[in-house]
Amino acid sequence: MPDRWPLRYRIAHRLHCQVNRLHRYAGTRATWWLARSLVPELVAEVERLRQQRTIETVEELVRFEFPDIWTHVTQRWPTSTPFTQACKVAEEAGEVVGAVIKQREGRRTEEAVLDELADTVIAAISAIQARSDSAEQVVLDRWVQVRSR
Repeated sequence: MPDRWPLRYRIAHRLHCQVNRLHRYAGTRATWWLARSLVPELVAEVERLRQQRTIETVEELVRFEFPDIWTHVTQRWPTSTPFTQACKVAEEAGEVVGAVIKQREGRRTEEAVLDELADTVIAAISAIQARSDSAEQVVLDRWVQVRSR
């Protein structure tokens, strides 16, 4: 977790990691002890943020929601379909490869590569939203499967 992240994001990241640990141990006796060890630390962090007026509620701290990219795409390009959006992800990924190759040749910067990666992520979120009402849940469920590999 980068130290340059704002405090709010560092706390949210820590909370997310701890919730994942709880999820991993769900249904075992360790859940109780793990939860018991995490709660005082989280309560203290949230209270400190409230006193600093950084957050108002815990929900504000842990909210994880993608912007509604698919609605924007369909309004701007009415003929868009879930199929064409999935193809857009592949096209954006190809641009990432091109940017990385050009960077190795000294013709692109790291910022250009990161921009292309971000474009790919945005296209992928939109493609998931085109096929599901809960893109956040789809990504989180997949992350739980992928991280154990």
